[in-house]
Amino acid sequence: MKKIFLIIFLILFFFFLIPQSGQAGLVPCGTERDPKTGEITNPCEFCHFFVLFKNIIDFLLMPRPKLNQGIPLVPLIAILMIVIGGVMFMLAHVEPIGNPAWIPQAQSLMRAVVFGLILIYGAWLIVNLFFQLIGVQQWTGLGNWWQIDCPVR
Repeated sequence: MKKIFLIIFLILFFFFLIPQSGQAGLVPCGTERDPKTGEITNPCEFCHFFVLFKNIIDFLLMPRPKLNQGIPLVPLIAILMIVIGGVMFMLAHVEPIGNPAWIPQAQSLMRAVVFGLILIYGAWLIVNLFFQLIGVQQWTGLGNWWQIDCPVR
C-alpha cells in the first residue's frame, strides 16, 4: 500500500515540476539561452535561491497557475487522506471485510491530517501576525514579508 502512495506522489510531483509552455518552473533563472551564441541570457544570482525556496513553498501550499496548475499539493493530499480515513471508518462496520481495529486507525489518521493542516497554515498566520504587531513594514520598508523582490531578466 505504501508503494502505491509513493508512486502516485512521485507521478504528481513530477507532473507539477514540468513547466507548461510560456510558464516558469520552480527555478526562475538560468533557463533561457541565446540562440546565436548559446550563452545563458538570464544567469542565476544569490537572491534566486530565496525565490526558489518561496516557489517550493507556494508549489506545496498555494494555488499558483504558473507553478502547480492551480492545484496545491498539501490540501490535495489532506483531502485524499481524509477520504481514506472515512473509507476505513465505514468499512470497519461492514461484516465480511471489515475489521473493528480500523476504527481507531481511521480516527487517528483524520485527527493527524487536521492537526497537520492547522500546524502548516497556522504557522504562517502566527508569523504574519507577529510581523504586523512589531511593525516590520514600517521600520524596514519591506512591504509584504512573504514577497521576494529579485530581478528576473
